[in-house]
Amino acid sequence: MLSALADFVIFCRVERRLSGPTCKAYERDVRACLQHLRAAGISALSDVRTPGLRRFLAAEAVHRPAPSSQARRVAALRCFFRLCVESWHIEPLFGHTKFNRRIDRFQRRGRSAVQPEWRLITATHNLLKLHSHQIAAAGA
Repeated sequence: MLSALADFVIFCRVERRLSGPTCKAYERDVRACLQHLRAAGISALSDVRTPGLRRFLAAEAVHRPAPSSQARRVAALRCFFRLCVESWHIEPLFGHTKFNRRIDRFQRRGRSAVQPEWRLITATHNLLKLHSHQIAAAGA
């Protein structure tokens, strides 16, 4: 989780070009969240769920009740977890499917209709992986 935090700080400085104090505040907020989650028994980013984040935000609202602090904290966490998904720190298949292949919703409704669609998405994912590995092996 700390490598994801380090990547996030670099992303804030380089890609988003945030000021030094803003980067430090974002880092402090995300680090506090990760410590809170670790104390709650969550050791992997893929195990983080919305209720855990809400508990953290509620606990932090007691310490820093200013609306601007709360808004900054939410913005930092949103940016951090979005980056984690996009850079594959969280469940690579979902991150790749949602952001790189731009498949972010199912075309049909209902579990019986969605299940074959999801199988098709994962099958094409595996075919793409196989294809890229064969190309890499042929080039070596």
